[in-house]
Amino acid sequence: MAPGQASSERRRWLRIGLAVALALTLGVTAAAYAIAYGWVNLFIESAWAELVQLLAWLLAACMAWWRLPRTPRGRDRAMTFWLAVVCSLCAAREEDLHVYLNPDRMGDFGVSFRIAWWLDGGVPLALKLAWVVIAAVLLAALLAPLARARPRLALLVLGRDPGVWLFGVGGGFLVLGYLFDDLIGRGLLMSLVASQVLEEGSETVGAALVSASVLLTTRRRLDEREAAAAARLRGAAA
Repeated sequence: MAPGQASSERRRWLRIGLAVALALTLGVTAAAYAIAYGWVNLFIESAWAELVQLLAWLLAACMAWWRLPRTPRGRDRAMTFWLAVVCSLCAAREEDLHVYLNPDRMGDFGVSFRIAWWLDGGVPLALKLAWVVIAAVLLAALLAPLARARPRLALLVLGRDPGVWLFGVGGGFLVLGYLFDDLIGRGLLMSLVASQVLEEGSETVGAALVSASVLLTTRRRLDEREAAAAARLRGAAA
C-alpha cells in the first residue's frame, strides 16, 4: 500500500473509531441518566437531551470554522462560512443567549425583542440603531454566502446528495420540535410531559442530523457534490 493510501486508511479508521466512541458515550450516559433520574428526565430543561443538542451544534460549528481557512476560495468557502454561522447561531440559541442580551442582564447596553422596547422613547436611539446594525450584519452573514455559493439545491435534492438530505431532514425535526413546544404543546393539545419529550427528542435528532450534514459537506467541494448528484439522476433515468 502506498504511503498516501495508508495515511488515508488510517484517517478513515480514526473517524470510524471516533464515531463509535461518541455513540457509545451517548448511549452509556443516556442509560445512566435514565436509571438515576428516570427516562422522562432525559428530556427536561438543561438535562441530557439539551446537553447533546449543544454538543452537536458546537461540534458542527467548530468543524465548519476549522475547515473555513482550509477551504478553497469561492463557492465552497462561502458555503462553509454559511454553515459555520448557522451552527454558531444555533449553539447560541440553545444556550438562550437572547435571554442574556436583555436589559435586565446587560444593563444599559441590553436589547429587548419586544416591540414595546423599540417604541419606548426612553431608550436611546443610538442603542436601537446599534442593535439594528448588529442584526443587519447577522442577516447579511446568512444571506450573502448563499448568494455567493449558489448551490443547485433542486439538483442536490433530486440527485440524493447525502449532505443536503441530512440537513433538510434535520431541519424538519427542528421544526417539529418548535411545533411540539409552542403550537400544540405546553398543555394545549397534549400533556406537558408528552410535549416536552417530543420537543426535546425531535430537536436532538435534528441537531444530530444537521451536524452530520456539516461534517460531510465541509469535506467535499460543491462542484463535486453537484456532479455526483447529476450522475445519479442520469443513472436513474437510463
